[in-house]
Amino acid sequence: MQLFDRRSENWGSVALLCLPAAIAVALLYGCTARLVWPVALAVICFPAVYELSRRLKVRRLRRMVAANNAMTWAVFVNDVMVAKIQDTQYAQVQLNALLAPGNYISQASNFLRVALATIGRVAILTPLLLVWALAISAVVSPQDTAYVLAHASTLTTKDVASFGQLWTTLSLLALVFAGAVFPFFGMDIGYVDHFERDIHSRVRRLVGTPADGVIRLTPDSTAQTALATPQSAG
Repeated sequence: MQLFDRRSENWGSVALLCLPAAIAVALLYGCTARLVWPVALAVICFPAVYELSRRLKVRRLRRMVAANNAMTWAVFVNDVMVAKIQDTQYAQVQLNALLAPGNYISQASNFLRVALATIGRVAILTPLLLVWALAISAVVSPQDTAYVLAHASTLTTKDVASFGQLWTTLSLLALVFAGAVFPFFGMDIGYVDHFERDIHSRVRRLVGTPADGVIRLTPDSTAQTALATPQSAG
């Protein structure tokens, strides 16, 4: 229990990387489609890059805490300034959130939920696409479609295997599309940054504000300039 509760960079890496690695191994072991290698690499690379950025940020935050700079941050909730905090305090808040064990469990479970939800969407979309392709083929070329359906009962084992590989390849393409293209266009796929959420929660507790809404922190000098601009303009 003591090992579980102890804040550690290494166990956070294990929590975030073990699950994607297991999914990638399962894909490689159970799928023979051509696109399985790029998909498996993507499943591993995204959490690996995420974890690398975390480690780099942890090192930077530790240096900031040790430096004890005199800089201050203005805390805004719904664009209303509610407090100011020291740069060391803000760095320590971020560091604690990045090292909190519960955040890694929450983030790993979120990755799993996003993966399962994406797989579920793909499992629904792929058959629909094939059905619509068949329907369009029946409208455009009814004779060829009728010929294909009439000879469906004479399919060989090799034909069935080829169709299964085609189905898997289309599913992997849809998985890549749903997992990479949708977020690029701002579509919600269920991803939640639990580290950022915890940082905001800790900042609220630090400044003692119960207000709900969007929280934002800016350097105090920038905040003062932004607040003074409307007055000087008037």
